[in-house]
Amino acid sequence: MIQQVSALSGKRVVCIGAGTGQANILRALASGGKQLEGLIGIVSVTDNGGHSGVLRTEFHIPQVGDGKQCLLALAPESAERDRLATRNSDGTSPANTRLARLTNQHGIARAFDIFRVDLGCQGQVLPATESNVHIRASLEDGSIVTGEWEIIKRDPRIPIKQMSLSVDAPAYSGSLEAIRQADVIIIAPGSFHTGLVSALLPAGMREAFHASQAQVIQVINLMTQPGLTDDWDAEQHVRQLHPYCGREPDVVIVNSGSIPEEVLQHYGALGSRPVIFNGARQHFPQVRFVELDLVPSQFSGNGDRAGNFAKWTHLLTHSSGRLLAAIEAAVDA
Repeated sequence: MIQQVSALSGKRVVCIGAGTGQANILRALASGGKQLEGLIGIVSVTDNGGHSGVLRTEFHIPQVGDGKQCLLALAPESAERDRLATRNSDGTSPANTRLARLTNQHGIARAFDIFRVDLGCQGQVLPATESNVHIRASLEDGSIVTGEWEIIKRDPRIPIKQMSLSVDAPAYSGSLEAIRQADVIIIAPGSFHTGLVSALLPAGMREAFHASQAQVIQVINLMTQPGLTDDWDAEQHVRQLHPYCGREPDVVIVNSGSIPEEVLQHYGALGSRPVIFNGARQHFPQVRFVELDLVPSQFSGNGDRAGNFAKWTHLLTHSSGRLLAAIEAAVDA
């Protein structure tokens, strides 16, 4: 039997994001021997929640938790991987602790690389910046809120006008080079303002992204996030990201599948609803929107994170197999 060659074989693929949704894509891309020329995840480092947020305060370092998720997603199965991936009963993470100590000693880029080599990861994870910065939201009434969870929990929820970093920070040089050299750039689903946009804010990132000749594929979230993307449809996600990345995506992948009622109730209680594509293309007529069922057949059951740390629910993620097939089809088109 002749094995079908993946459309991604030989491609330099870069996935930009911030955590769970990005890790889901990287895991799928690394599986099955895609023979990628280079697989790189570029992650935001500004989250101040969870265990990694506590470690930020203790060590005065950028956030390591999103990078940790991506590195574990790229690591082959092993006892050491399983140990590092398992949270303690109080919600603390051995992997976060290890990466925080390495970052304190060597800087975050080197820490990610040491972790990658030790676990034999099938790809690299790079920070958007090596600087210890926070995300900042300028609101419509002129006020400013600094910190991911301060933004998410702000009350009242005055609409966001613009995102920035707390201080000017240069993009990590390796991340800029990866974007410039990429054949395919995937914009992963995730927390839009505090994750995806955060990864594009370091100085030089927008220019590198704009100059890149890569095919850009944007994967739209399955659900809206309260206080951030309320009532957004798929095109609104594209329109709001455009000022930060400096170019349109070539392909936008959006879910058309039905989400089970019990999952909708879980998210509905949080003020979240499914993101839809209503067929409107007035702002981006050249973008190809691809609709398909991306709802997984099984759910992680991780509606609440372990321990004492507040985190956005991760009950629902894209079907990794269907999403990978959609990405391959987009590259092959």
